[in-house]
Formats: sequence, C-alpha cells, structure tokens
Amino acid sequence: MSDLLSLSEVTDFLGDGTYKQAHLRRWISGLSAFVRRYVDGPIETATYTEALDGNGESIIRLSYRPVLALTSVTIDSVAIATADVTAYSDGDLYYASGFSSGRQNVSVVYSAGYGAIVPDDLKLACLLILEQATQTSLLQQATRGEYAYVFAPTKWPKDARDIIESYRRKL
Repeated sequence: MSDLLSLSEVTDFLGDGTYKQAHLRRWISGLSAFVRRYVDGPIETATYTEALDGNGESIIRLSYRPVLALTSVTIDSVAIATADVTAYSDGDLYYASGFSSGRQNVSVVYSAGYGAIVPDDLKLACLLILEQATQTSLLQQATRGEYAYVFAPTKWPKDARDIIESYRRKL
C-alpha cells in the first residue's frame, strides 16, 4: 500500500523546518502503515472477494465498508442477479429470497472504500499527528523505528483521533 501523505504535502504543512527528507519519508511511511493497520479496512477503493456463511436469513454482513458497488453474488454455486441483491454502504447485503444456510456457501465480489485517493480529512489527521510529533521528542523515537509507541492512538491529538476513528472498521 502507498503512503497516506506525500513528502510535499508534509513539507507544505510543516514548513521547511530542520527535518531531513529521508527522516520525513520514514515518518510518513511509518505513520501511514500504522494508521492503515489501525483503521483495518479500505481507505482507497479496492475490490474484495468474500466467501461467507449463509445464515438462512435475508441479510448478511460484508467485512469491508463502505460498500460502493456489488459485482457478483453466488449462493450454493448459483449466480444471483446483482439487481436482486441490495448492498448497503454499512456492509449489509439484502437478498429477499434469503441466503441459504451453509458454510462458505455465499460468494460476493464487491468494491469498498472511500474513493481513488485518500480523503482530505484523513490526510489532515495524519498531518496533525506529524505536527504534534515535530513539537515533541517523539520523532526522535520514530527515527529509531519505534512507531508503535510514537504513533499510538493515545498520543494523537484529539481531533486527529476522532477523524481516524470514524474510518476504523467496526465489527
């Protein structure tokens, strides 16, 4: 996966400062990887294929959200017209005839995410975290590779934490 921020976005936001570009690149990559793991879901739009357990009900839940489009659905190896299935952005998949009970008997191909590029508010949250880190000794630890401590959510500015939390996958 790519970084959530570019070097130019960070230097524009932070100013020239005294940080070496090599250090900034490491901080950007470290924070990007940490935020992606924390969110635990798609940021940029991606296509997913899932094998789900049918539950005998008319609704099952997809793993990734927001759901943008449904490509295909099969139940017990029988293709279902996507026009007969409704995919809600929150991950619920509705089929009036119901998803017959079975283990891994429902296959769904769909796209989920927030668009082709990283949303601006998520970029801002990452910039706020880096800004805070530049004003403390935290980036010295990040330079040594201690990203788990430096980028821990408890260390994030509240506004940044609230933004990132809104993208976090909820099970």
